[in-house]
Amino acid sequence: MSCGETYTLQFMNRDAASGISSAYVVKPVLKAMRVLKCLGDAGRELPLNSEEKEDLPTLAGNSVVMLSKAKHPNGETLTINATGIPHCVRNDKFPVKAGRAKKMKTTFSEIVTTEEQLREVLGYPHPSTIAKIVPTLDTHCRTFIAKSPFMLIASADTQGNVDVSPKGDPPGFVQALDDVTLVIPDRLGNRLADTFRNILQTGKVGLIFLVPGKQETLRVSGNAIIVRDGWLREQMAIDGKIPNFAIVVTIEKIFFHCAKCVIRSKIWDSDQWADLEGLPSLAQILVDHGKLSDSVEEMQVMIDQSYRDRLY
Repeated sequence: MSCGETYTLQFMNRDAASGISSAYVVKPVLKAMRVLKCLGDAGRELPLNSEEKEDLPTLAGNSVVMLSKAKHPNGETLTINATGIPHCVRNDKFPVKAGRAKKMKTTFSEIVTTEEQLREVLGYPHPSTIAKIVPTLDTHCRTFIAKSPFMLIASADTQGNVDVSPKGDPPGFVQALDDVTLVIPDRLGNRLADTFRNILQTGKVGLIFLVPGKQETLRVSGNAIIVRDGWLREQMAIDGKIPNFAIVVTIEKIFFHCAKCVIRSKIWDSDQWADLEGLPSLAQILVDHGKLSDSVEEMQVMIDQSYRDRLY
């Protein structure tokens, strides 16, 4: 961690139910996970940019964390006194890259703020559009899901922070347990657990299923829980690898989305795909975004190994 990077941390109150303190990152943070993962030791230090040294969060009176500034041989630092925090702290928000974001100076004068304003321009859906929204799976929905190798799951936390996560496996990897219940296996990933953490907070999810070559998509909204029942996870094993978790979704509404967006995007027409020239590799992106000391080549080796050894 190099000197001069900017960090501002805000620590929320102890969770009364779990007895675990939640750490929220409220300013851009780089590689702070190494500091936040184990705060059992007091006196952790993060380099603090001199321009930001006064920009420290205000803590609630019953916060279990104290922040203070201190001098360090390498410059100004922000010291975390972690007295009272369990050895392993749950991080409710993960770090983002340090640095100042560029924001456009454009102002908007015609902002839509009410549904009345919206409907004045948009109008209302045709009765057949409303009628296509159903509360349960039927043969059409089941067939589509059984042929889908790729889906997106959207979720949000109690603060309204939204996440969308892609999921992919052989066609039919999402299973229908009954007319209102879907189950999604969780494969090995980056361990950020954004979807999981959101489900634990709100339990609300939205799904979109895609079938390659098919222009329509299938949309699902409902309530989700995270389960570890062995009988369920075992039937979703691939190559003998059983998923650690499964997401069970109870459907509230489900409907087919028309093909207009797919037709406009020509997503399944390979002749219309953009040239990939100029797009950086993931290795290059990780090194640049994380300001990592690893070379692009070293990072690529790690990525290739992960793709080879950690798909399941």
